[in-house]
Amino acid sequence: MKFNRSKSVTLFFIICAALMCGFSYGATITVNGSNGVLGDADGVCTISEAIANANNNAQTWSDCVAGEAGSDTIVLTTDITLSVAYSFYTGYGGVGTPAIQSLIVLDGAGHTLERDGSCDLNGVEHSSEFRLLLILSNGNLDLQNIVLHGGCVDGVFSTAGSTFGGGIFNSGALSIINSVLDGNQAKDYGGGIYNDTGAQIIAISNSIFSNNRAEYHGGAISNKGGINNINNNSFFDNWTDTRGGGIYNYFSQNITNISNNTFSANTASYGGGFYNEGTIGNLSNSTFTNNRATNNDSRLALGGAINNEGTITVFSNSTFAGNRADDSGYGIYNNGGTISNMQNSLFTDGSSCVDYEFGGGTFNGSNNKANFNSPGCPGASHLSSTTVDSLADNGCTTPLADGSCVMTHALLLGSEALDMAVNGTVTDQRDFAVHNGTRDIGAYEAQRVEFCAANLQTDGFNTTVTDASELIDAIECANANGSGNGGDTINLGANIMLSAEYENDATFGRTGTPVIISPIVLNGAGFSLERDSSCSLNGSSDLGEFRLFRIALNTGNLDLQNIILRGGCVDGNGGFGPIGGAIFNAGTVSIANSVLENNMARNSGGAIYNRGGTISSFNNSSLRNNTANFGAGIYNYSDAILDVISNSTLSGNVASSDGGGIYNTGTINTVSNSTFSGNSANFGGAIMNFGIVTTLSNDTFSGNNATSGGGGIVNDGSFNTIENSLFHAGSTCSSFSGTFNGSNNMADSTSGGCPGVLPTALTASTVGSLADNSCITPLAGGGCAMTHALLSGSEALDVAVGGTSNDQRGFGVYNGTRDIGAFEVHRIDFCPVGLRTDGFNINVSDDNGLIEAIECANANGATNGGDTINLSTDITLTAGYDSNTTYGMTGTPAINSPIVLNGAGFVLARDNNLICNLDNSNDAGEFRLLRIASSGVLDLQNIIVRNGCVDDTGFLNRSGGGIYNLGVLSIANSVINGNAAVGEGGGLQNLGTISSINDSIFSDNSAGTGGGLSNDEIINTISNSIFAGNTAIFHGGSIFNLDTLNTITNSNFSGETANSFGGSIYNVGTITMLGNSTFSANTGHDGGSIYNSGTGTLNILNNSTFSGNMATNDGGGIKNFGTIDTISNSTFSNNTATNDGGGIFNSSTLTTLENSLFHNGSTCYNQFGYIFGGSNNLADDTSGGCPDELPMTLTAGTVGLLADNGCAAPLADGTCVLTHAISSISEAIDAGNENALVFDQRGYVANGDRDIGAFEYDGQTDLIFRDGFE
Repeated sequence: MKFNRSKSVTLFFIICAALMCGFSYGATITVNGSNGVLGDADGVCTISEAIANANNNAQTWSDCVAGEAGSDTIVLTTDITLSVAYSFYTGYGGVGTPAIQSLIVLDGAGHTLERDGSCDLNGVEHSSEFRLLLILSNGNLDLQNIVLHGGCVDGVFSTAGSTFGGGIFNSGALSIINSVLDGNQAKDYGGGIYNDTGAQIIAISNSIFSNNRAEYHGGAISNKGGINNINNNSFFDNWTDTRGGGIYNYFSQNITNISNNTFSANTASYGGGFYNEGTIGNLSNSTFTNNRATNNDSRLALGGAINNEGTITVFSNSTFAGNRADDSGYGIYNNGGTISNMQNSLFTDGSSCVDYEFGGGTFNGSNNKANFNSPGCPGASHLSSTTVDSLADNGCTTPLADGSCVMTHALLLGSEALDMAVNGTVTDQRDFAVHNGTRDIGAYEAQRVEFCAANLQTDGFNTTVTDASELIDAIECANANGSGNGGDTINLGANIMLSAEYENDATFGRTGTPVIISPIVLNGAGFSLERDSSCSLNGSSDLGEFRLFRIALNTGNLDLQNIILRGGCVDGNGGFGPIGGAIFNAGTVSIANSVLENNMARNSGGAIYNRGGTISSFNNSSLRNNTANFGAGIYNYSDAILDVISNSTLSGNVASSDGGGIYNTGTINTVSNSTFSGNSANFGGAIMNFGIVTTLSNDTFSGNNATSGGGGIVNDGSFNTIENSLFHAGSTCSSFSGTFNGSNNMADSTSGGCPGVLPTALTASTVGSLADNSCITPLAGGGCAMTHALLSGSEALDVAVGGTSNDQRGFGVYNGTRDIGAFEVHRIDFCPVGLRTDGFNINVSDDNGLIEAIECANANGATNGGDTINLSTDITLTAGYDSNTTYGMTGTPAINSPIVLNGAGFVLARDNNLICNLDNSNDAGEFRLLRIASSGVLDLQNIIVRNGCVDDTGFLNRSGGGIYNLGVLSIANSVINGNAAVGEGGGLQNLGTISSINDSIFSDNSAGTGGGLSNDEIINTISNSIFAGNTAIFHGGSIFNLDTLNTITNSNFSGETANSFGGSIYNVGTITMLGNSTFSANTGHDGGSIYNSGTGTLNILNNSTFSGNMATNDGGGIKNFGTIDTISNSTFSNNTATNDGGGIFNSSTLTTLENSLFHNGSTCYNQFGYIFGGSNNLADDTSGGCPDELPMTLTAGTVGLLADNGCAAPLADGTCVLTHAISSISEAIDAGNENALVFDQRGYVANGDRDIGAFEYDGQTDLIFRDGFE
């Protein structure tokens, strides 16, 4: 069972403090025994031993901690089952535990204390029948977080009480908090609890009494003493034969308070819920439902819920539903008692009232509600039964012991009980506050949230609305559901028109939507919210004239996003009614990406009036064409804060008095990157300031007008700083008094008086008209906040000091220094119109056209996937363009956006007349052709990139002679030729991702390492390509691989040279697969074609040919110092090494060499016994030393010369990879094993079993001039 301990403990101590309990803390005794047996020194502390020690303030039982003076706390750590009574006390009968005779807190910690045995209530006391707890007159028990189950007292009636109190007999003091008494039985009084004469129950709270039985009085509780407080409990399914199914209150006894309880399904002859013979001080906020008075033992059945023979002093706000009596008084039977004024209570579903006419009592009532079948209740008017819901858990502030809430009957929409109480309770049974100003009749107070759709009842909802009623409902529900999850989100799904005000507040006037009192995000999704009516501003607040939003003081918080607010109108003669045409803010509001236009206020704040509140941000938004007397755009009152206005435009706002854009008497912290244009007023066309403005920076004032002075700004307060701002076209400044400071501002000849203006005057014609000059983030409805562009030659260009890091449009600083004003000129602003939008496709015919196209492609973003630039002729670059301190000189702009560069077969070259001396010094005229930045994507097609040259002393700036890639690059059908780098990558240096090199040629490039290309990151695929004549001073004539090269396939590497390692390829990283390729006539000191270093990994090499390669030291074809997993179906012919390994030199791990052919001196050499495994290889008598050679010898004359023997997929130049054919009598034919590949190097399928080597004999007669046998 779930318990809510912290609240119960807190409540207890509040009650105890109020009653001045006055006890001090004692020991904490932990019970770990699951029974009540006494057994010293057995290592188990039982509940009986713990109570005994607490009573004695000693360690009577050594297994438990000693009790101490003060209040000892006994904590259970397990459920306890009592199988025998601890004692049968004289007069009290059997008890399962020692009687409580001191101050004790018994905390069950959610565990159960129960009796083990049956209970037949046959009038005979059995040894197994006993109650659970007994509190004597000197005892005080605080019972918490426990379940008491199955207590039983039986026997012959005794006035001393041996048959009273099935669960608890109290003769002292008792508190019960957050606990359950279930299934306890008494032969006579008090199935759950008997409270004896002179005893006191301090409090019963947050507890459950269920299924308790007493044959005489008080199924759950029988009270013959005093009870202070019974609050927030559930009495369910308790039974007695005679009086008080739930509670029996004895003659002359007092219960001070019964509140916030539910009595349901309890049964008695008299008073199914309770029977009162004494005095109840207060009965309120309680629910009585489905209780029964039945004819037990032929008695009359009177009072289904309550039978009153005593006095109920205060009786209010309770609900009676579905109660029944076999004879009379389904709801209440007043049996000569006194109920002076039952008020604000609700009777439905047959819960009638009867005042016994011969009883001589008083039964008065007022302002109650009853449905047609619940007659007789005093002071009752009509109630529709269909507006009262069934009994349910409708929530609460303090749950019961099991985590649920007291059950209540909700009032439904349209109920006559709503808002009709007179002097009702301040909270309802659930402890919820009064909603809407007036208490409802009955125990339940309907909250606005309870009329909301299920998905709107919990804070944090996200909903979409499409009309005014849905918007209003969503705001009301957001207000009602609190802010426990941070607030709600309302999205517009359509344009919404408001045709009538929602409220006409006596103070604030008319508003079209509910006042906002909680956190709400209103995302317009680009749609509009608009008032539907004219606006006369004639001094009379007419129907149809209202603002759009009001945000309440303190709790209201509105985050407006991506919305258009249009047509708000407030009119009238005074007060707060005619202020804030669109928004009246006293709470917190933020506005982003929005438009407020054509709103009107007769007095102040045409668009926004901020009083007592905070505008936390007004960002990337537009205030335009709003009207007021003061502050047509914004009126910021003296107690208000406008924290930030940024990236926004205030234009065309008109104030008949002062402050066309802004009227400020409060505090404005920051106005930056914003435009004030075409605003007008009497004083202060753009801004009228009587308050404090802390910082105004990088703003533009243009075309503002004031008939009496200060078209731009009038200051009579404090402007601490105005900096880097631009004043143009009559936007003058005036300061009557106060602080008016500025620096580094610029003004034209018509805009004088502004502080800190530079001596250089602004040329008026270099400021463009107000226009949509594009932006990063558009406004609601599309388009951008309008700006004044700076035109070519403007004095404001690149002269800001410091300045904002972006301009109003969201664009970064261009050219290193910010421009003055809100607008930062970018390259795109000087681009032809056709190149300003991403996705252009243009032909260029010279270097200037190419450079402009790349710059404009970079500047226009990538929203449409990138731009296409086509060469329409050869282009020669005569000078470097981009000088980068890290990467050196490039002849074109660095590419930082997606670009397709289609050469259409033309050449992009550095002028051949320029120097390229590779002397480790960057001379004029030494530059590469292309650089792709980390954000760039270049698709290079059908182009020849030639004669690039990089030469410097650094590392990055001396690499990539033709191309330097830091982003993403693909190359197709292109030629990279004759480029040089003193460092790495003569043709291409890669520090990014090369997605593919396909059908391309790298030829005659040179570098220190990686003559063709150098890879420091990732190359996915090289295919159908030719590498020829590339050279490296050190390593890798063709390719220098430092990282990951996934696939090389169907390519030719020929005539490559490296003075050190790897005539074609030097591998330090990983090559996943190298296949269907030919390496011929390459030269290196070690590894004539391929050098695999100590850290290098070559996973698979197959279907490849190594022919005529030479090493001046070791490994004519391949030298391996790293790891090669597999070489298969490859041909090694005519490779030579000055020392060892004409074909392969292995000095590390070569796991598998198989189905390969070695011919004409292509020997294998394994140094120092390293791993060199293999099978099924074939060699002629000049090519020994390879692992697991077949016993037969290859006849040398059966291997043809290196030739174009056809292919399935041609190379970039239309030819095929070169191969060595085998003749029809070759021993290699059909000699491949089960691991042999299906296709040969040329892409031809095996003719029967696969042949050994890269070539598959096709079964035709040897052809002269085709297969090398001529």
